[in-house]
Amino acid sequence: MLVVVNRLKFEAARPGLEKGFLSAPSMERIPGCVRFEFWRNEVEGEYLVVTHWQDRAAFEAWTQSDAFRHAHRNTQSAEGGSSELAVYEVLRS
Repeated sequence: MLVVVNRLKFEAARPGLEKGFLSAPSMERIPGCVRFEFWRNEVEGEYLVVTHWQDRAAFEAWTQSDAFRHAHRNTQSAEGGSSELAVYEVLRS
């Protein structure tokens, strides 16, 4: 299993970001996606997007898909923010 964590940081909380993630179609419909979580830190403006994948191939297939491009089409317009991606292989659960 693979866990991918995308840390999003903004100058302030982003109601539009939260609304977008909360109203988006379920990631579990994507082949190979086992679980999707969207976390908000108590520190204003910090979020984690946590996805669990059957394997690396499933995650990579998602990143190459039209659905991925569609889901991320507006991310370049997020001013004052940063994104940091980390990928972990689950050795034991």
